[in-house]
Amino acid sequence: MLINLEQIIKYFFQIFLINTAITIIVAIPVLIPSLAFPILITEWPGIYIIIGFFSLIICGILGFCGWAITYFLILKIYKVEFTNRNLVFAQIVLCESGILLTAIFMYWGGYVGASAAHAGMAEFVIGEIMEFAVVPSGLGIGLQIAGNLIGLINVFSTIKK
Repeated sequence: MLINLEQIIKYFFQIFLINTAITIIVAIPVLIPSLAFPILITEWPGIYIIIGFFSLIICGILGFCGWAITYFLILKIYKVEFTNRNLVFAQIVLCESGILLTAIFMYWGGYVGASAAHAGMAEFVIGEIMEFAVVPSGLGIGLQIAGNLIGLINVFSTIKK
């Protein structure tokens, strides 16, 4: 099954815009003083908040923008108009679900852990408190890698046509 590259470019661009909106929404809690984000980010587990946020920016915004540009260049440079529909949708689903899993659980785990550290809890307790976020974050990273590998396979097979 084939799909038009122009349609794919639109999909990637729309997801790029959605991820930009999500990133803005995720940044808003930093402006709420009672949540104490500036203080919590200075605590050891607070780095996970930063990692979660930057994974949204790097993978969710720049990644989807990069894929839109890649497919646009294939259309213009190689004059190929169609590509594998199943691979594209697998790429989109895996990448986006991976990005959201990673960002949500890294951000959430970092906030919970930094709050516990700020309250004076011991490091081993903080580790136990944050444990809920480890597997979903790792799964999200794996999904992103798989989605991007599928995207590369699709790009190379499309160019080869």
